[in-house]
Amino acid sequence: MEAIETYGNVMKIKEIDQDAYELAGLMYKLVDKHGWLGAPAVVVEKVKIDGHWMKGPIIVNQYGLAAHEAMAVGVPIEEISNDQIENFKKALKLVMDLGEIQPIKPVEVERHQAPAKEIILRGEEINVLDFPFLQSNPGDNGRFINTGNLVLIDPEKGRNVGTYRMQIKGPRKIGINPERKQHGWEFLMGMKERGEKVAQAAVVLGTDPIVFAMSSSKTARLGQDELEIAGGFKGRPVEIVKCENSDITVPAHVEMIIEGEIPLDDMEEEGPFGEMYGYMG
Repeated sequence: MEAIETYGNVMKIKEIDQDAYELAGLMYKLVDKHGWLGAPAVVVEKVKIDGHWMKGPIIVNQYGLAAHEAMAVGVPIEEISNDQIENFKKALKLVMDLGEIQPIKPVEVERHQAPAKEIILRGEEINVLDFPFLQSNPGDNGRFINTGNLVLIDPEKGRNVGTYRMQIKGPRKIGINPERKQHGWEFLMGMKERGEKVAQAAVVLGTDPIVFAMSSSKTARLGQDELEIAGGFKGRPVEIVKCENSDITVPAHVEMIIEGEIPLDDMEEEGPFGEMYGYMG
């Protein structure tokens, strides 16, 4: 975000009443006015949700511009221009020049070295509704976490880090929606076929751009570890830390870790949710 601010394409908003003025609607208006290649990132300091004011910051559209993506993969700020096509070409050249990425295994750090462990909530202290997760569209079935990275560990397939929509169903309940044939689905169904009743899981929020890109793309094949590929891309291992309630290890330098269990024999409906293509699904 500091790099994006240096580039000068950030709109800062002190507060917004989400109950009256939808932040997603504002973002759509910015895209209408400036286009997909010109709409700024938006940072909101405070938001009102369901009658309650919550502190942010809430960050929107940080990867919207080709300039932002170019900075994320390592293009120097002084080489970024107002020509977004040129920025994309520079980013693509940098990635292509890397050649074949050699995975680097993550390195585990102690709890005191992990920023994500600075504050730990347990039991009744936990209420995901206390955090400013939004209902993005009027037709959505409530508030969703839509940039969380689900981390699963399978004794046969290894680790999977995938980005899936997550409907908040209560203070301590989240619905996770990996679609059929996505790696998260394959992991969970493999566990179920082996007779396991529960899958240990963790959701991380606020990962660095490279980890988020590996989680949100088809770069990794089934059985490949997204964190190893992210480490290879960055040229250094991703630092990970052990969860509090399971043996799952997750990126240590994140804003939040949500730990939980997925009951494999008790699926529920979730959604609808306004998908990126403009349809409710």
